[in-house]
Amino acid sequence: MIELLEMDKDLELQKLAEECGELVQVCMKNVIWGYDNFSPKHGVYNVDLLIEEMGDVLCHIKRTVNAIGIDWDQVEERARVKAVKVNKYHYGVN
Repeated sequence: MIELLEMDKDLELQKLAEECGELVQVCMKNVIWGYDNFSPKHGVYNVDLLIEEMGDVLCHIKRTVNAIGIDWDQVEERARVKAVKVNKYHYGVN
């Protein structure tokens, strides 16, 4: 069981930004080198690095939501709205 802590809002936001930057780097590695490319530096495939960083970002999104006191339902609703826009503008789906 995870102990509930009083969270530092600024620290959580900083960590989220840091993890987002790491995710951007890994996204570009996957685009440039491919998902199935083995990364000798990390000893794993690029797709595995992508999964790791996506999980880290999701963790810090949730921590930041909790620290700031944002309603998670509002975040999920925004994600649904964005998905509709992406489908429309990137794939021509209404």
